[in-house]
Amino acid sequence: MSVDALIVDLAKPFNEEGRKAFLENIYYASSAIVQAEVSDTAVTLHLSEAVDRQALHADVSELATRTAKSSPKKGFKVVRDHDGAIHFDKDPYETLVERREVVPTDAGVFVFQGEFLNRLKAMDSVFRSYALGEGSTEQFLPVTVPVSSLQKAGYLKSFPQHAYFSAPVDRDFQKLKHVSDVADEGAVAANNLAGSDRILSPTVCYHCFESLRDVDLDGDVTITAVNQCHRHELKNAQSLTRLQTYTMRELVFYGSADYVEERRQAVLEHLIALLSAWDMRYKVVVASDPFFASGAEVKKAFQLLTASKLEVQAYLPYDDRWIAIGSFNNHQQTLTEPYNIRRQGEATHSGCVGYGYERLLFSLYCQKGFDASNWPADLSGAPAPDGPAI
Repeated sequence: MSVDALIVDLAKPFNEEGRKAFLENIYYASSAIVQAEVSDTAVTLHLSEAVDRQALHADVSELATRTAKSSPKKGFKVVRDHDGAIHFDKDPYETLVERREVVPTDAGVFVFQGEFLNRLKAMDSVFRSYALGEGSTEQFLPVTVPVSSLQKAGYLKSFPQHAYFSAPVDRDFQKLKHVSDVADEGAVAANNLAGSDRILSPTVCYHCFESLRDVDLDGDVTITAVNQCHRHELKNAQSLTRLQTYTMRELVFYGSADYVEERRQAVLEHLIALLSAWDMRYKVVVASDPFFASGAEVKKAFQLLTASKLEVQAYLPYDDRWIAIGSFNNHQQTLTEPYNIRRQGEATHSGCVGYGYERLLFSLYCQKGFDASNWPADLSGAPAPDGPAI
């Protein structure tokens, strides 16, 4: 419930990308913000409690200025597209929930079963087979990654808003007793927890970098793995388009600059051919990451200028918008240096490709609906071997 409002004037209107980025980040500015509205001239924040209005005003003004500076002036450049057949124009989410193929257990957190799970497994079989066929080494990964790893890699500097820290109860008898006593009564107070040296992994590739820390490679290599990833999304968590826990398969490349870029482009061409064969409506754009820290405008400008980040986006007919389903990144030496990964004694390059399975599968439901005859044969939804939804 809103008990107060704060209005922050804008120096100039956001463009479409800027407005989207600002609304995604504004809720991290204060836990008191329950709703944000953006016009051409101002931001209106509805607050759940009294706050230091001067301090919040300054924070929001800074965030708005940063966002405006770092937003592409003409939107993201489209480099490829495909106008696939649309057989459905409704939001499939409620039907998936009603069928209990998708079971929400928290905001942006789901259990999958039945046909949806079967299709998700079939999808991974397609991408795993391709990765292994290209000579990738497969890894099986843990859930958490060291805090020190994400500090050295720059993740916490760039995306502090997305980090989920994992912490044990402190080694203190009274605190252990308190946590035990309130176990059935609600949240555990943070002062009962010890310091955290682990984070729920936000991507797959950081584990791969950890596995190669201080390694001198004999030659060019590619690693593939699938894992559950975690990002703090607050109000941004919406049905299956934005999750807090989600499934990704990645291919991670290490080697010469030419090898990394050649592999990135080859995997992109594979996905383009696959989505075209599935007759999906998609596009490939030159994109940038949602950096939060100061200097974001420089990092975004570099990504857009060098096309070091490409996104494949799928169309959602029911909402007339696009969501990212694949990310293709050339890190150059920004990650191999902090992990001290070498190749035959020399500095090496890296890159990665990530497929967001829930988003990709949801976009297929949005475009193809529930009639199996509209679906690709390899994802047709045969009865799940693990049993029906319950």
